[in-house]
Amino acid sequence: SFVRSGSDIEQLRARLDEHGSPGRTIAKIEKIEAYEHLDEIIAVADGVMVARGDYGVEAGVARVPLMQKDTIYRATQAGKLVITATQMLESMIHAPEPTRAEATDVANAVIDGTSAVMLSAETSVGEYPIEAVRAMSQLAEAAEEARDIHGRAREIRDTPAAAVMHAAVELADELNAAALLVPTSRGGSPRACAKYRPPRPIIALPDSQMVANQLALEWGVYPQTMNVTGTVDDLVDRALLTAREFAGLATGTRVVITAGQRTGTTGATNLIMVREIP
Repeated sequence: SFVRSGSDIEQLRARLDEHGSPGRTIAKIEKIEAYEHLDEIIAVADGVMVARGDYGVEAGVARVPLMQKDTIYRATQAGKLVITATQMLESMIHAPEPTRAEATDVANAVIDGTSAVMLSAETSVGEYPIEAVRAMSQLAEAAEEARDIHGRAREIRDTPAAAVMHAAVELADELNAAALLVPTSRGGSPRACAKYRPPRPIIALPDSQMVANQLALEWGVYPQTMNVTGTVDDLVDRALLTAREFAGLATGTRVVITAGQRTGTTGATNLIMVREIP
């Protein structure tokens, strides 16, 4: 909270490293100073949160919509997750349905490319917490049908793994594959894949529940733990079976799989395969 510059995140990360913590950092953009240093914050944080309440108090309500859109755009271009929060369904603290304006607010955040939308008082002290979650889910799913949210951030990053993920997304588009299967050790490959906002699920297959929990925030990523050690053939076979059991993909369904010749090694993703669910 109340991050002002990238150095704040760097200091926090240094403390985490001192204690051997694998925790990830989400910077709340809620001060004018933070927005003025947005690019450097995005560069060092694992993600950002558009905290509209406090920012609106500091900068004025009129600046909030443009700040939100700009923050989402810059975060997605950098391949970082972005959460949109604060008063999204505020009326549902006391009402069973959202207002039309709130529905539009949620939809616009999704269409702009936000990785996640967040409720706060609606579920912590509200009278209709279940209805609020259901409404948020329905609004997000409906907005995801908008075609212009897909295919963002098409430039290729200067790492082999990022280029491989870009190519995998393009190949899945060309073949109309049902899903992208992405085995991973630390979550880097699914995150790189999510940057391109593919119009199909990214089934991330980490070998750690902690990484799976972290990946749940990423756009379009559905994590399920799986052993990622062994040969490439072993890895692919396990990925196909896990996708069938976890995602319910039918036999014969076409999928695109990424893998690394050095399985279990971070940053070693260098293969793309087209396979069918057995």
